[in-house]
Amino acid sequence: PPGLQHRRRDRNSSRRQEGENDVHSRSFSLLGVLASLGEECVVQPNPFWSSRPGVVFGQVQEDAEVEMAVLERAPGSRVAVVASGGCTALSLLTRRPERVHAVDLNRWQLDLVASKRLAFERMSYGPVLALHLDELNESGGMDRMLKLGRHLFRRLVHDGNDIAELLAQEDAAGFYRTVWDDRRWWQMFYVACSRTVLGRVFIRDYVRRIPRRFPEVMHERVEHAILGSPPRHNPYLWQALTGRYGPEALPPYLQADGFEVVRDMLPRLSLCQDDMAAWLERQAAGSIDCVLLSNVTDMATIGWIGRLAEAARRALAPGGLVCLRFILPPAGDVQAALAGSLRLDPGLSEELTRKDRSLYCKPVFIYSPRRG
Repeated sequence: PPGLQHRRRDRNSSRRQEGENDVHSRSFSLLGVLASLGEECVVQPNPFWSSRPGVVFGQVQEDAEVEMAVLERAPGSRVAVVASGGCTALSLLTRRPERVHAVDLNRWQLDLVASKRLAFERMSYGPVLALHLDELNESGGMDRMLKLGRHLFRRLVHDGNDIAELLAQEDAAGFYRTVWDDRRWWQMFYVACSRTVLGRVFIRDYVRRIPRRFPEVMHERVEHAILGSPPRHNPYLWQALTGRYGPEALPPYLQADGFEVVRDMLPRLSLCQDDMAAWLERQAAGSIDCVLLSNVTDMATIGWIGRLAEAARRALAPGGLVCLRFILPPAGDVQAALAGSLRLDPGLSEELTRKDRSLYCKPVFIYSPRRG
């Protein structure tokens, strides 16, 4: 009846609002600790790809050791990196760089990184680890979406016992072939990576570019993350399957032996609210040694990609490097837009893609600037 429908609708709306308030209070209960230290700490969650401002990524789902390897091969240690959740930028500090510029157009992402920086400045290792694991790293809209995905995965694909057994493996090949790689595992990719499902999350132009082989591509990537390194020590596999890092699986910046180094290097981290292409265009020629771009080109226009590539070429020092990741296999027009200013290094790209322990945002493409 109409009256009952209205009551149900009102009740459901109320429940949704209560749920949002509850999530907000749970997710940011420890931020009061930061605020009490005398600094304002503002972190606002954001529904993924919503027009409402807020945090999209509470953490970076990419293997920071890849970007650290790029830094080690660069001619110097002046770095520009996409800020996102701050995990890569903070991990780079463990290599004692001259300067790390964390750039993001979303000021809420920069507020999140500032909150993480403040925690390192004012807290000891234990509370910093707890704050990141329980609060800050789960503060984004994407993080909540992945949390829902994990819930469905446990109910429909592999339960907690299977997940625990996989994550206990030093060599997962036998367990993967006999238990994990079953029909439900394959079906998950064909559902979760379909245009129908992704169309509810991503913008229309992005979905149009998804190749029909995308489920198989994602299966190969995740399989590599499981079999290419010990699951017991892979923080990105732990995060994807449980929402937490493992006791022996932490990203570089959260490892105990790097804590004091990160703290000492914090003055070398600067936060810049800007479009990456515009920011690079304002830098002096030859003033940056490596540019770490995550997957910023995945949803960008061809014109902007060409502008970004040229800005990176001009800003990079001789021998400088650009690191780009892709969720979607890069189309020919994307590669052409990059090739006008940057030269791909196929060997190094393949080496670092093999090294990469993350699940989603790969392959890794490494470029050097074209000269003349």
